[in-house]
Amino acid sequence: MSTLSPDYTLSGQQMSEVTKNDAPSAAFHGSQQHREGWQRIIDDCLLEWGRHPEQLDDEGVNPPTPFVLSLATQLAMKYRDEGIMVPPSRVVPAGDGGLAFELYAGNLFQSIDVRADGVVELTSFSNSRLVAQERVLDAGSCRA
Repeated sequence: MSTLSPDYTLSGQQMSEVTKNDAPSAAFHGSQQHREGWQRIIDDCLLEWGRHPEQLDDEGVNPPTPFVLSLATQLAMKYRDEGIMVPPSRVVPAGDGGLAFELYAGNLFQSIDVRADGVVELTSFSNSRLVAQERVLDAGSCRA
């Protein structure tokens, strides 16, 4: 059953739209459950990929680079500590040395893409229509 409720997105924006009951809610934001969700992403995905990048060889993709994993881990720790972003539904390798945090919540889909060149972009779709796309960070310009 769907309900009309405010939801927070990966970007921390509040959206009021019809969503599924299992979608992230305002009560979830900043909670222990929120922190634990981000910590699981850090421990079970990002650090694990860094220790064992060969596990992605079966999927035929270039694993995220050490630079991308470091940048993604820093972002995940920031989101965990500040409580402004809901943990993603999943994290996927981009195949080109980058990765993406993906959130599915009702008719909303968001992706934070951490590219191999250090650019971080947020893309949002509602009902499969692009509603926003923005560059969040360009860490590539800071690399030595």
